[in-house]
Amino acid sequence: MLLKPSTEQIAMARTIEELVIDWLATAAAPREQWRQACGIGLHAVLRGQDLDGLGLQLAETIPVLRALGPVAADWPWAATIAAAGMLAPASGDTAVGMARQPPRGRPTSRLANLLDEIAILGSESFSVTSAREWQCIELADLAGESRLFAAPSVVTSSRPCPDSTRILASVRTAEAALLLGVADHALRRAVDHARQREQFGRPIGSFQAVKHLLAATRTDLAFAEPLVLGAAVGVDHGRPTAPRDAAAALLSAGEVAHAAVRASIQVHGAIGYTDELPLGRLLAAVRQARSSWGSAAELGRTVDRSLQTGAEHLGDGRAPLNRSDA
Repeated sequence: MLLKPSTEQIAMARTIEELVIDWLATAAAPREQWRQACGIGLHAVLRGQDLDGLGLQLAETIPVLRALGPVAADWPWAATIAAAGMLAPASGDTAVGMARQPPRGRPTSRLANLLDEIAILGSESFSVTSAREWQCIELADLAGESRLFAAPSVVTSSRPCPDSTRILASVRTAEAALLLGVADHALRRAVDHARQREQFGRPIGSFQAVKHLLAATRTDLAFAEPLVLGAAVGVDHGRPTAPRDAAAALLSAGEVAHAAVRASIQVHGAIGYTDELPLGRLLAAVRQARSSWGSAAELGRTVDRSLQTGAEHLGDGRAPLNRSDA
């Protein structure tokens, strides 16, 4: 199996990178970002060719999702791309997101106020709701903007979804790939600043403490990358371990992205919390993205249960891993 990105994948990722650079330079509005993304077919990358999509597999979209990392705070990219791959084609640049029905409580969605509709994924079905009916329940970013919304009780339509487990694994993996892009962006900003910023007559990047911080972050990112790619391959091939792999990928990528943004803010002397360098918004987005598809405890239990079941099938009598739900 060839896991190296193809020439076409690299070219598409570079196209997205150029768009992202332009969006950041012009402070493009989120809906304008989505409109331009739809213009190059980004919303249809996971949609089958029989539905006028590009028909790409999830593993093939990882470079594209990573390229969107710098604007992860502006738009729920993983949710809208995954929803477009699951639902029938929407007209124009209609924004349809996706949220998960948790075992308890109401489903939540990042940036629901920017969307038109949201598909709520249940265990055996999904329901479509109007995003206008969702209510803000949290002010999560440092600018005081509404970032997290809870679903209403009104459902406009509902349909069976026999492959909901696979869809959940797919969107978790897509979110993990996006978080890798966040970590890429944060680390790159930190390295660039460490090379330019001088203290005591030399760049701060020459100080051992800064070197260790950046090296540790890059090492953690390198360990998370194969988990995300492995989860994507498992989803594409319908492997029974795909739910476990997706949970592990999201758990690892979320931790790495959170640590990378915090490290970048530290290297920047905490100015990342200001409008001058809005890493603070990215930090809030990472925190919400990590929990949108299951808490760390829930993702950990998914991995533990799968490992326990696998050990039983292999005749391994070792005790299962224990993880606190706290």
